[in-house]
Amino acid sequence: MLPLIEPSTASTERDSTENRQEPKIEIFKVNLQESLLPLQQIVQKYIEFAVSRNGGAKDRTAKEIGIDRKTLYRKMKNSEQSAQ
Repeated sequence: MLPLIEPSTASTERDSTENRQEPKIEIFKVNLQESLLPLQQIVQKYIEFAVSRNGGAKDRTAKEIGIDRKTLYRKMKNSEQSAQ
């Protein structure tokens, strides 16, 4: 059985002098008593999270996670093919 990865929210710290609401950041909570997920599934979930965080903007997502745009598209295509 694969471990559960549950989305969770955590706030980032900000200077208390700012009057803005603290942003929420999605993180993954992993049950360490379960078996580990294959790396490919973790990468796939991270890419899905990053694309969602960037409102679907793949160019911006690739830049933010530090990979080439073509690499991002290839990884997304491979994920779709492995899901079929």
